[in-house]
Amino acid sequence: SKLPERFSVIQPYGKTSFTKNKEWDILKFQGLLDSLPRFNWVQIGFEDEKRLENTNIFFQNLNLRELFFIIYKCEFLVCLEGLYNHIGNCFNKKTFLILSGFLHQKNITYSNNIIIKKFDNLKCYPCYKIYDCDISGKPCTNNIMITDVTKVINDNYF
Repeated sequence: SKLPERFSVIQPYGKTSFTKNKEWDILKFQGLLDSLPRFNWVQIGFEDEKRLENTNIFFQNLNLRELFFIIYKCEFLVCLEGLYNHIGNCFNKKTFLILSGFLHQKNITYSNNIIIKKFDNLKCYPCYKIYDCDISGKPCTNNIMITDVTKVINDNYF
C-alpha cells in the first residue's frame, strides 16, 4: 500500500510476551480512533493483531527499514511505551505515549513525548512487574479514559 501524504501512526499493541502490564484496552484504542476521525490513521503491527476500524492502512510485519520510514514520514505517533516510542523520538516525532505504571516515567524522558498517565497517586508505581498485575482493576492503565487521550491529542496537535 502507498502511504498517504499526511498521516498519523497508531500502534495499539505492546510486546505481551514480556509483560501485559503496559497494555491499554484495545477497545479504548478503537474508541480513540472513533473520536478523532479528522486524522488519517495508519496502523502498524503484526498479522496476529486486529486491525482497528477507521484506519486507512494497516501495515503488518514490517521490516526495520519500512517501520523506520513510516514513523519518519508520519505527523505524530500514538503508542504504548516500547520500541515504537523510541523510534519516534529518533526522528523528533511528537509521540503521544499512553504510559502504564510499569516503568518509572524518568526512564523514558524524551523531549517529544507527550505522556498520558494516571499513576501519580498509586502506591504500586512503578511496579516493574513482569507477571500479571495483581491490583484490582489495574488502575494505572484502566483509569486512562478515551476522553483523556483525545483531549491531550487535541490540545497538543501542532
